[in-house]
Amino acid sequence: PGGAPPLVEAARRDDATSMAILLTSAAPAAQLKAMRAAAAAGALAALQAVIQHGGSKLPIDGTADDDRCTALHIAAFRGHDDCGAALVAAGASAGARNRLGLAPAVHLHQVSQPRRSLPDGERTPDVLDLMASSYLCA
Repeated sequence: PGGAPPLVEAARRDDATSMAILLTSAAPAAQLKAMRAAAAAGALAALQAVIQHGGSKLPIDGTADDDRCTALHIAAFRGHDDCGAALVAAGASAGARNRLGLAPAVHLHQVSQPRRSLPDGERTPDVLDLMASSYLCA
């Protein structure tokens, strides 16, 4: 009845124990969705479970949506450096481009930059604002 698949929910909760069980019967597309969910949630244990289980067959730079964002893009957008490091160690490309032509390394740099103030006390939108609007990546 609705909701995300159990593997994705386990990834979001960083439940590596459930992940290990669910991954045994997961198709590559489901593994990719779980990897992206773990990267978005900053769920390092779940992400490592997907990477370990998928091995060389896991599409580490795979994209699931028209945004063409990889799990590394998502981890970078969300500021989950530990997840980003795990993905890079597993072979993720820091140079992969999303639909806007941006690489994960660009997002890490932008997220770390201070927000600029405008004269009226308003501020310019930054990557975090764009993420909140789901403009760049899920």
